[in-house]
Amino acid sequence: MGDDTNLAKFLEQAAKQAHSSPISLTVRELLSYWGAKRRGIWVVERIRRDLEDHELTIDPDFTSAWIDSTITLIPQTGHTRSPDLDAETEIVEETDRALPDVEMRVGQARSANAGVVSVSRDDSLEKARTLMMRHDFSQLPVMSGRRELLGAVTWESIVDALLRSSEATVRDAMRSAEVVPVDDNLLGRVQLIMEKGFVFVRAKDRTIQGIVTTTDLSQQFADLATPYFILGEIEQRLRRKIDDKFDGVELASIKDENDPDREVKSAADLTLGECARLLEVPANWEKIGWAVTRTIFIELLHKVRDVRNEVMHFSPDPLDPTQLTDLKDLVRWLRKLEPVV
Repeated sequence: MGDDTNLAKFLEQAAKQAHSSPISLTVRELLSYWGAKRRGIWVVERIRRDLEDHELTIDPDFTSAWIDSTITLIPQTGHTRSPDLDAETEIVEETDRALPDVEMRVGQARSANAGVVSVSRDDSLEKARTLMMRHDFSQLPVMSGRRELLGAVTWESIVDALLRSSEATVRDAMRSAEVVPVDDNLLGRVQLIMEKGFVFVRAKDRTIQGIVTTTDLSQQFADLATPYFILGEIEQRLRRKIDDKFDGVELASIKDENDPDREVKSAADLTLGECARLLEVPANWEKIGWAVTRTIFIELLHKVRDVRNEVMHFSPDPLDPTQLTDLKDLVRWLRKLEPVV
């Protein structure tokens, strides 16, 4: 977690300023006070608890906003203390604790917060084409002011309009466009985005604050899914090697002593932390037979274990680049050590 002194000062200052000049910062900056980079479940709960202790809340909700969007710490109304987490609770590996429901909001997509470049219905198609080429866009919103979305133009609609008349304007090429609220469930809008190709995103103040396209959607889910697939391959290769070298009795001896009733028959029954502890024993490492330095391998394995704990406790935020690098490094290493799965 973050520096307790800095956190205490930050919360005290935020509470002091809440009524007169509330503190605004990005979600990413907020997380840094708690020593976090992603909105894992336990981090979110700790932040909520600490804010409640100082009778503060956040607008908009920091759990559904994009990580680099701006939020404001304001006085809490109708103050109700949520249940405390156990003071000793830490993020533990493969916990059996029931996890709360999680949702991914439309506003958590980067492009949903990037603003829009628009044209009016009386603009020329040359201007629309120029803006689309300038920004590498496939569509533009047609707007009257910051809140009134009239429709959209696309490359296809522009071509169709010019085929009908060489003097066509944006008005002639304009087509209807879908708008979704920023706090809508993103998964619930996937089908609409796939069918239409894009949707515009409306902020709570009714302005159009961004767009989500099928490309954006693909990137968002790739960012979230990639770590799962890499972790799956890491565990598959590692557990297969362990099963090849150790029997059930040896594996059972390494399990967490605080979980005596759990049955261990194969490496699939061990946590990744238990696998690491197994390999930390020099004699066991010799048995594995990999011609690499044990301490270096184990160090990376522990880093990956920490990443796994974060990934399995859902967060809407992509992994830190260094975390993703650690995953890729270990899976590449294991592919060389164990080329057959």
